[in-house]
Amino acid sequence: MSTEHLSNRSGEDAAIAPDARIAAIAAWLGLLSRTLKTCRLYADHVANTLPFRENLAAHLIAHLQRHGHFKLEFSAHEITCDGHVVARAQGRDDDLALPFHRDGVRAITINPGLLAGELDTLVDLLLRVTSRSSRDEDDLVTLLWDADLPHLDMSYASAETEFDIDGAGAGPLDEPGSSGPLALVPWPSGATAVKGGRGDGRGTGTGSGKGADGAPGSGAPGNDDDAFEMEQRRAAANGATFRSEDWQAGDPTDDLEDAWRALESTSPAERERFHAELAREREAACDAATTALVRDVMRGELREGDAHDLVDLLARSLMEAIGAARWNDAHETVECLTECSEGAWSAAPLLDQLAAPDAPVTTALVRHLDDGDVNGLQAFMRFAQSLGPASIEWLMSIVATARQQRTRRTLVRLLGEMCEGEAERLVPWLADSRWYVVRNAVLVASAQELGVPVELFRPLARHPEARVRLEVVRALARADADAARPLLIELVDDADSEIRHRALHLIGARRHPNASAALVEIVKAPDFHKRPIEEVRPILAALGGCAGDEALAHLEAQLHAPGWFDKQAGPFRLAVARCMAIIGSPAAHALLARHARSRNASVREACHTALQEVGRA
Repeated sequence: MSTEHLSNRSGEDAAIAPDARIAAIAAWLGLLSRTLKTCRLYADHVANTLPFRENLAAHLIAHLQRHGHFKLEFSAHEITCDGHVVARAQGRDDDLALPFHRDGVRAITINPGLLAGELDTLVDLLLRVTSRSSRDEDDLVTLLWDADLPHLDMSYASAETEFDIDGAGAGPLDEPGSSGPLALVPWPSGATAVKGGRGDGRGTGTGSGKGADGAPGSGAPGNDDDAFEMEQRRAAANGATFRSEDWQAGDPTDDLEDAWRALESTSPAERERFHAELAREREAACDAATTALVRDVMRGELREGDAHDLVDLLARSLMEAIGAARWNDAHETVECLTECSEGAWSAAPLLDQLAAPDAPVTTALVRHLDDGDVNGLQAFMRFAQSLGPASIEWLMSIVATARQQRTRRTLVRLLGEMCEGEAERLVPWLADSRWYVVRNAVLVASAQELGVPVELFRPLARHPEARVRLEVVRALARADADAARPLLIELVDDADSEIRHRALHLIGARRHPNASAALVEIVKAPDFHKRPIEEVRPILAALGGCAGDEALAHLEAQLHAPGWFDKQAGPFRLAVARCMAIIGSPAAHALLARHARSRNASVREACHTALQEVGRA
């Protein structure tokens, strides 16, 4: 392997050309990068890397036979060939030029006749110098020198030269005193003192001490700060960059040793503090950290599109918080989303996904709520409230699948508050095929402080499940009386006795001609007196509460309806007489007083008892 000490190289801006030879070299470098990644990945399984190495060697040998030798030049992050860029770094782990340039290799020439073994050696050396676990202090120049590859020539930079790696590729390697980014750092001159008060090594420095050749400096001791400033001016005059960490090998080390001892004395406590902070950071939820990070970003200036990216990030964080049942973090994330989007963010897409049948996140969430404590349930309620009315469908799906009554009751109360003015969102749940879901939806609707939506309950008056109809009657007790009355009258004929009694009780709470007319129609039936007394009493009690004098004639007829030998004639006539007493008008009392003198003992006794109960006997 021949070598060349590099003092100058072209630094003109490279441009990618559509030359077939250049394109082939670029493709081969891509294969080299892929082979290096595969070898790192399968470091313990050499057999897996053999096909990649063989393919890499075959392509290179074929290229050399077709196009002959080629020369690759390396800057910090680019590889060029004949002035054209053939490889450029795409990231920290994909920078093929860096290991060459970092270790001083400025160019290599690959000649025809290269053997596969030589290429394997080059790959192994690159893996060696780029391995994170390697402690080998040899650089790539030394390793290539020792390998002595006959078909590979190398140009390198002297190890004594200091380079600015970030500026590589912008200009040529200059001679000492030039101003290029790869210029040699000038040696301290005899007229300038360096920080620390040492001379220039030739006995002409302004500071005291010995020079590099052992001769004592002839200058007087100078001020350290002045010397530092002079060094900065000298470096600027020569076109070099003076860095604050530059220091001379002969500078005193007393301060460094004192600092080291101070570090050793404080390191146990600092290590303990560091590990404690690290443990706290690892324990902190990712979504909480994301929210804090986004708030920090929002305090700065956002570019166009940044807010959209932040919203996407927070939406993913919100989903993770919901899946992990971290309700406080989820609540904070929703607030941050609202702030970040200035109120434009909508939870509807996320909630539609969560409310889907058999959604896995919601299924797991329901189990967590059922098995959790009251504090967790309260935290979930705060989070759900922050989502607004859009979460009603999702919360109803949770109520529909929750096993614990405590969970259902808590969420029903929350839904009652959230559905104010949003009762139409409950329509699908009122039509659900599961009776218990319908009953819970009725409970939610009946909790409306602005008024119970009676019209939503009308289809439920004939629901096949009695428990649903009973819940409807209970809801109508909290509704407007005039709005609820038609539905209550419809429920008077219900097959369930408890539903009938509750409906009749509500009807009889206020006088109304429509209710009176409906009940009078029932009382006028020819077989009314034959119905069980347990059915008759609630009907007559309700009629007394809602009717006026218009019902007295029909009630008087019922006093004489039972026959002489009817076993329930006495209780039936007493129920009729009490209905008249509840009406309480002067005409009703006069009718009772007249029939209290009836020749029919049963009629006379019923009317007399009714008058006694109202204090008019």
